Amino acid sequence: MIMLSSEDRINLPNKVLRDEFRLEPQNTRIAQGDTALLECAAPRGIPEPTVSWKKGGQKLDLDSTKRMRIVDGGNLAIQDARQSDEGQYQCIAKNPVGVRESVLATLKVHVKPFIIRGPHDQTVLEGSSVTFPCRVGGDPMPDVLWLRTASGGNMPLDRVSVLEDRSLRLERVTIADEGEYSCEADNVVGAISAMGTLTVFAPPKFIQRPISKSIELGADTSFECRASGNPRPTLFWTIKNNRTIIFPGAPPLDRFQSINTEEGHSILTLTNFQRTDRDLIVVCNAMNEVATITARAQLTLDSQEDRPPPIIIAGPVNQTLPVKSLATLQCKAIGLPNPTISWYRDGIPVHPNAKVNITAAGDLIISDLDRKEDQGLYTCVASSRTGKSTWSGYLRIEVPTNPNINSIAPPNRPSVPMRPANPLY
Repeated sequence: MIMLSSEDRINLPNKVLRDEFRLEPQNTRIAQGDTALLECAAPRGIPEPTVSWKKGGQKLDLDSTKRMRIVDGGNLAIQDARQSDEGQYQCIAKNPVGVRESVLATLKVHVKPFIIRGPHDQTVLEGSSVTFPCRVGGDPMPDVLWLRTASGGNMPLDRVSVLEDRSLRLERVTIADEGEYSCEADNVVGAISAMGTLTVFAPPKFIQRPISKSIELGADTSFECRASGNPRPTLFWTIKNNRTIIFPGAPPLDRFQSINTEEGHSILTLTNFQRTDRDLIVVCNAMNEVATITARAQLTLDSQEDRPPPIIIAGPVNQTLPVKSLATLQCKAIGLPNPTISWYRDGIPVHPNAKVNITAAGDLIISDLDRKEDQGLYTCVASSRTGKSTWSGYLRIEVPTNPNINSIAPPNRPSVPMRPANPLY
């Protein structure tokens, strides 16, 4: 500080320099590469004081650098700030009266976050693991946050973890994990993000397989096939021991034609089944970038000559019942195809009415028995396209002579059942 004698002060009656700065520099944080501005408004004085700056107690030589200059009368502007510019700065005001020094202001130059190695697009198989890297730099060291754009931003918390190097790891990946994953890094001076897309491939898997069939000569039939996978599998058909490929939508090929539905089903149709088609094996193929799988079905000839007629395993038995009682006549039959059951009384068809019922199982139930209307020979007929079988039993209806006897019927099934009638072809 310059000291003036009493005589000098007398000779400078119109010169003055106040003590208080109108505006003093403040502690400042900026990002590397930005422009730092340290503000300073010198104390009022006569003449107007000149302004200079110190860094670390040393006067700045502003003539030797193009990055630093005084603007707006006293502010220090530092362009393209670098970490080497960090330090304590002080504004100096001077006129003939003296020198005034501002408070010290600290300039801190931070480095914005930057990506050293970020996530990238990846394709993995379902069930495997995947790691998205996120290696970042900056000063101060940035915080890292992982975000997901798909599924409402929800992470599979039971299968996801952030590693020590801030990478994101997913275990047992599923198709639902597909989507974009972004790594966001931020600190006090900036933020940056990088993104990678996860694609999950899954091998084909049959949802519906073609079913082997037995059909008649001249009939039409179809096979259906459906498969899942990612990418969505391509479905096509082949015939065993035949190199021909039947693609969906192609013109009919030797009575075969294939179509695909909007739901993803593939349907193979065969028209006018011939004897030469017997034991033919059709193959549904599901193929994507991961694998190819097949499912087979066999065609067999459904011939009446190859099948026996229906077999009645339990038929009506001879029985005697009192009037006004209830009669149950059994008829159970097996066969392929399932036989149809019908009943006859003395050769006349029996139809259901108010007192007669034929159950879904084929049994005949007659209530409120009447001797004239209901007594007779009842015949159960089991029929299908392969033939017929019959079984008969006589129902006798009497008026009991002893009022204490309600029924004189034998058991529902005799110990030695009656032999069924010969099948009718």
